[in-house]
Amino acid sequence: MGAGKSTIAKRLSYQLGCRLIDMDAYIVSKSGRTIPQIFKEEGEAAFRTMEREAAREIVARYNTPEEKKLDANGNEYVTLVLSLGGGALTGSETAQVIKENTICVYLKCSVDLLLQRLAEGHSERPLIMNKSREELREYIASTLALRNPSYIGNSRIIVECDGKSAADICNEIIGHLE
Repeated sequence: MGAGKSTIAKRLSYQLGCRLIDMDAYIVSKSGRTIPQIFKEEGEAAFRTMEREAAREIVARYNTPEEKKLDANGNEYVTLVLSLGGGALTGSETAQVIKENTICVYLKCSVDLLLQRLAEGHSERPLIMNKSREELREYIASTLALRNPSYIGNSRIIVECDGKSAADICNEIIGHLE
């Protein structure tokens, strides 16, 4: 949440010349409701179930022999950038699907950087709306402490984002992919 996943995913898919799917947008399109509506009407657990199903559907559709591309040396290359929500890897089934079928990238940010980014526009995010700045800081720190093991354990690439531009981050990811 606030790491820049959507921004980096858009830029990365452009630089790699491949398709982009934002999992939250996929869920919104499929359900016909916004993420805040889903959280309000059905709760976080129902949303996490939707994430799991979306991950399975996307992998089933795009991780097929027909979708995989080879370069001149016979090596597979990236044909899809999938942008996950911040909590997507908290579900063990979703994490397993992502780990086994993708090159997962963790955009690692400090609490201070996330607070800076999230304090400006958190009214639309269901898990942090209506929090004071101090409550937001505490929420970010505790959420990172809970999620970091899953992020680290399921990611093949970890990029430290503090002090880096979106271009720098994308170039670092591409460097790991080559």
